[in-house]
Amino acid sequence: MKGMAWEWIAPVVTGVVGVAGIAGSVWTAASARRSQSEVLRRQHDGESRRQHQQDKQALYIKILTELTNEMELSLRCRVLRDKVDPTEEQLTELRSLHDQHLKQMLLVGRLRAEVAVIAGPAMTDEFRKAVRTVGNVGAMDAPNVSGVNAAVAELAAAMHSDLMAQVNSLN
Repeated sequence: MKGMAWEWIAPVVTGVVGVAGIAGSVWTAASARRSQSEVLRRQHDGESRRQHQQDKQALYIKILTELTNEMELSLRCRVLRDKVDPTEEQLTELRSLHDQHLKQMLLVGRLRAEVAVIAGPAMTDEFRKAVRTVGNVGAMDAPNVSGVNAAVAELAAAMHSDLMAQVNSLN
């Protein structure tokens, strides 16, 4: 019987080593799958953040462009409206500018929804302040152009800070 015990050692050891090899292969495959999933998730997250960054940047450029357009239209309307004895041609131009200005105000107003979705509440508040200031240019007795420019510059600075914070979080 003693001889038989030794005969079983080799097959048992071989079996144990085989089972350990299979278990190691299963564990390695599972680890590789988890690692690959994690890499893909991080890659997707990075791409999503970069896309969001690009969306914000495009929106911010559009906002600053449209606010500047609104300010220019408002000031041009203001100059024509303040004429003491406007010609018929100037009155026609004023009507046209007024229509353009109203369309521009609507366009800028629609951008608020995009700001709220893409940039969040803090930037929406900054945007509202700038829009209010720019929108009041036509109603001011003596338009404070430097104050309006300062409000737009303040909005631009807030946008820049927001974009830079996001860039730093990507790195």
